[in-house]
Amino acid sequence: LVPLRPRINVKQYTIILLIFLAAVSGYRYGYENILGQMAVAVLLTGITNSIIEYFRTKMLRISDSGLITGLIISMVLAPNSSLLLTGLLSIVAIASKYILRLNNRPVFNPAAFGLMIGVIFFKSILGWWGDYYHILTIIAGSILLIKYTGHWKMIFTFLATLSILIFVRALISGSPVIDQLYLNISISSFFIFFMLTDPKTSPLLPDQFINFGILTAVGSFMALIFFPSALFIGGLLAADVFVPYLNYRSLRKLTHNPLEEKF
Repeated sequence: LVPLRPRINVKQYTIILLIFLAAVSGYRYGYENILGQMAVAVLLTGITNSIIEYFRTKMLRISDSGLITGLIISMVLAPNSSLLLTGLLSIVAIASKYILRLNNRPVFNPAAFGLMIGVIFFKSILGWWGDYYHILTIIAGSILLIKYTGHWKMIFTFLATLSILIFVRALISGSPVIDQLYLNISISSFFIFFMLTDPKTSPLLPDQFINFGILTAVGSFMALIFFPSALFIGGLLAADVFVPYLNYRSLRKLTHNPLEEKF
């Protein structure tokens, strides 16, 4: 008998792709500037997630989702970020996943929540260094997108809506349209593929992916104007608030019986 190969799930694909991007982009920034915060974030998110899961299930295992959260936090924070702060935000991110819950799902994207805490209270700088080579991020993200049915809808909707809003703002303010579009759209590759599409905090069913993409784009645009240091993560957290309602609408459609309206 030929032994079956262990199947790689979506989370493991995500980890592999994130490590690849970190290895390539880290070379440009200098590994000495990024490896420390990566190690701290991944270690603490993994340990924190595993400890909480053990108390919940009495099973000790390494959490793939915890590792993903740690990788994202370390790759979004600017290189040479404080290791103490990186560790604190990593723990806060995982804690939010279990404390801020509704219908047995986390309300907020854990990595985005942890990063927002850093921006608001500790003036953390988001460097998005994991997206140094945009084309590689797009390729890696497209590979991951194959595993997510219909998520291209929220990505294209997000990009289209944000582009239109930035275009209109640039025309009104008289600033160069192309420069504004490139500045904001080009740095969103990492965000749209590895944070926007998070299956645990995005809508359950594809019929609401477009609405979620629009809400995130509007929120990101508002962050760009009023809170630029929280660009994208502010928009995502704002959109996450509406996910329970979007899920309610989806489930209502599924359970709705058109025959009831005839009586």
